[in-house]
Amino acid sequence: KAYTDFQLTQLAVRNKDVTEINRLAKTGELTSIQKVWAFTTAARFAAVSERSRASDLLDEALNESRRISGSNPDKARALTAVAAGFGEIDRVRSWETLNEVIKAANSADAFTGEDSQISSRLQTPQMVVATSATAEDFDLLSVFRILSRADLLRAIEVAKGFTGEAPRAVATLAIARSVLEKRQQLASGAN
Repeated sequence: KAYTDFQLTQLAVRNKDVTEINRLAKTGELTSIQKVWAFTTAARFAAVSERSRASDLLDEALNESRRISGSNPDKARALTAVAAGFGEIDRVRSWETLNEVIKAANSADAFTGEDSQISSRLQTPQMVVATSATAEDFDLLSVFRILSRADLLRAIEVAKGFTGEAPRAVATLAIARSVLEKRQQLASGAN
C-alpha cells in the first residue's frame, strides 16, 4: 500500500492536481519525508493562484517535518523544502524555518545539502522494485538562491551557521550563484 500510495502521489504531481496530492499526503501511507515532498510540491502549484492555500500546505509540511527525528538528515531536507516554499510567498516564515534547517543540519552528520532525491521501495520474496523522484527543494541551493536575492548579507550570515563543511559550502555556492545570475541579468538588460 505504501508503495502504491507513493506512485499515486507521483502521478498527482505530474498532473499538478493539488487536491489529490493533498488528499494522498494526508490519508496515504507515506513516510514523513514523502508527505513533506507532497505538501511542498502542492504548495508550489497552489502558489500561482492561491497563496493562502499554499501557505496552509506549507504549514502541513512544516508540522510533518518536525515529526522527523532530530539526527535524521531527512529532517534537514524536509525543513529546507519548507523554507524554500515559504521563500516565494512569506519571506519572514522562510527565514524562521531556515533557522530550524541549520539546527537540523548541524544535528545530522550525513546531511550534505545536496540530497535532492526521494524514493520508494517495494520488496517481495520474488522481486524488488525501487523508484525515485527528484526533489530539488530538498537542496540548500533552492532556498539560498531565493533568500540571497532578498537579503544577501543576511543569507551570508545564516550560511555561516552550518557547522558541517558540505552544507556550508553548498549554501555559500548558492549565494554566489545568485549574485552572478543577478549580475548577468543586469548586464543583459543594459544591452
